[in-house]
Amino acid sequence: MSNSAEQLLSQLQALVPEDGRSSGVDVAKAQDVLRKLKLELVKLQSSPPQNLNAFLLLQRSALESAAFLSLYAKDIPGFVRSIAQLKTSYTDLRDLLPQSKAQPVLLGAHLLCLLSQNRIADFHTEYDLMAYAATSKASGSGSASSGALPPASPTSSRSVSGSALLSSSCIAFPVALEQQLMEGCYSQILDANANTGALPHPLYALFLDTLAATVRAKIADCSEQAYDSLTRKDLAQLLKLQEKDVDAFVKTRAGWRAQGDKVVFPSSRSAGAATEVQALQTIKQTLHYATEIERIV
Repeated sequence: MSNSAEQLLSQLQALVPEDGRSSGVDVAKAQDVLRKLKLELVKLQSSPPQNLNAFLLLQRSALESAAFLSLYAKDIPGFVRSIAQLKTSYTDLRDLLPQSKAQPVLLGAHLLCLLSQNRIADFHTEYDLMAYAATSKASGSGSASSGALPPASPTSSRSVSGSALLSSSCIAFPVALEQQLMEGCYSQILDANANTGALPHPLYALFLDTLAATVRAKIADCSEQAYDSLTRKDLAQLLKLQEKDVDAFVKTRAGWRAQGDKVVFPSSRSAGAATEVQALQTIKQTLHYATEIERIV
């Protein structure tokens, strides 16, 4: 194994701590070290490595550090790319490599990323893949080949609760948030965003702001359909906002306007306009369902 690659990995791990508690990460320097490490890995791939397991372990550690670096840099696309590359190590090579301590942290962050973007179908797909890998590994190749199916959703994961990965707090946290989102317990999600000290990992706070914005948009849509207007105090209570922040939120909503102590919703629409909006919503939902069905098939 190349000494230079191992040295670069050690430098990168020193610059990018996995605990997420360091606020002084030199992102530019770490990215420079990462680029050099990637070049060394490409050189090692050009010739058959003498110790395959050591090379695969080095490659996995480099990708994990790259994923953590993307979180520190708030580079969500870069984080998603790193996770896509890590899936081979976490699934196909799980019998060749030792368990990684960073795996539940990174996979939990990925689930939280999907949830914050309201990609519920992708969230369930990723969770079911983890559940299937856990049950296959736990029961051995015999039961895996017998066609055992993974749980249909996070809410039915009781059969694989013994898995160290699925029972970790880093995985349980986004699963609990997803259940609250599906049940409409929006206030609990916003409370989790306010109480960042209870997070299973400090870097998860990166996705909670986006998730809170998604939840507030859902609350606003429901309020708009249920009420003609609300007082600033009531609206602030629903959205878990300070009253001084209500005006800024109102400006982000089409048709909302502030009148004195009230916020008026765009409820006075003509029948034709309402029919047109409902038709557009129906078309959008139908296309979404067709896309999901095509992907499943």
